[in-house]
Amino acid sequence: MVKPFVEKIIKEPWVLMASLAIMLAIPRFLLMLQGKYNAIAVIFVLMTALPFLLLTTIGKQKIGMVKPKHLLRLISSFIVGILLSTFVFLIGYALYEKSSLNWYVAIMGTIKGIPMESIKSSPGLFAVIALPAVVFSPVGEELFFRGMVHEAFATRFGYFIALFVDATFFAVTHIAHYGLSTANNTLTILLPSALWWMMFMALASIVFTMAKTYSGTIWGATCCHAGFNLAMMWFICYRLA
Repeated sequence: MVKPFVEKIIKEPWVLMASLAIMLAIPRFLLMLQGKYNAIAVIFVLMTALPFLLLTTIGKQKIGMVKPKHLLRLISSFIVGILLSTFVFLIGYALYEKSSLNWYVAIMGTIKGIPMESIKSSPGLFAVIALPAVVFSPVGEELFFRGMVHEAFATRFGYFIALFVDATFFAVTHIAHYGLSTANNTLTILLPSALWWMMFMALASIVFTMAKTYSGTIWGATCCHAGFNLAMMWFICYRLA
C-alpha cells in the first residue's frame, strides 16, 4: 500500500495513518482557536497530496482512487449528503434555534469580512464563499479519512473496526470547528451540544464510507461530503443569518 521508503520508516500502515491523523489534527485545533480559519485550507491541500506522496499506484487504487463507473451513483451520493446536512440542521434548530449553541450558527462565525446580507443577495458571492467548503474539505478529508485511514485500519483490523476508528478520528477532529469555547480565557467543551456535533460527524463519516462503497470510488464519498457542506453553507447563509 505505502511506498518502500515509507515502509522502511514505519512497518505498519495503520500506525502511520493514526500518527498522521493526530499530527494533522493538532494544527487544525490551534488555527481554529486562533481564528485563522482560512489557513485550514493548507491542511486540506496537504491531505490531498498525501496519497501521491506516500502510496503506491496499487495503494491509491485500494483507497478508491479509481475512475467512477456510475455517474448516477455519484449524483445520488451528493443528494444523500444534502439530506444528511438537512437532518443535522433541523436537529440543531429544534434544540438551539439561532443561539450560539447551534453548531451551524457557530460555524457561521468563521465567515469573516463579508456581510451576510451581501452574500444572501448575491448568488455569485455565495458560490465564492461556499467553494472552499465544497471542494477543499471534501477532497482532502475523503482522500485521507475514508481513503488512507480507513483502508489502513481495514487491512489490519477489518472493515467494522476501521469504520469505528475512522468515524472517531473524524468526529474528534471536527471539535476544532465547533465544541470548544475560549470564553474568559478558559478552554471549555460546550456540553451537551458538542456531543451532539461529534455524534453527527461520526454519522457523517459512516455515511461517507457507505457512499464510497456504493459508488465503488472515493469520489462517491467526496460527492456526498460536498453535498453535505454545500447544504450546510446554504442553511448558514439563508436560514440562520
